[in-house]
Amino acid sequence: RFSSRLFVAVALVIGLSLTDALLTLVLISRGATEVNPVMAYWLTHGPEVFVGVKYLLTCLPLLVLLMIVERDLGVGGTRVGHLFPLFIGAFSMVVGWQVYLMLMRAG
Repeated sequence: RFSSRLFVAVALVIGLSLTDALLTLVLISRGATEVNPVMAYWLTHGPEVFVGVKYLLTCLPLLVLLMIVERDLGVGGTRVGHLFPLFIGAFSMVVGWQVYLMLMRAG
């Protein structure tokens, strides 16, 4: 069993990852390019494949982290579960950047 706080964190990571994928598709339709070479490759296979791979590349590591969520990282009592806010922050910055780019292109 996991705490509701951890559930919310995982849901936010997945939601932000999918938002990232969808905003990437919008930006690409407006002339942007995907700078991540791995995701650029999957984008050549179509938007559905791109979003599916993005989802898998987010969810599979999350499953692994959930299996070891209580493990100590050996850094001042930091556990694996303490990393989730960092993931949320990183994806939030990416999504924020994409929104900024969309607003700049709209203006």
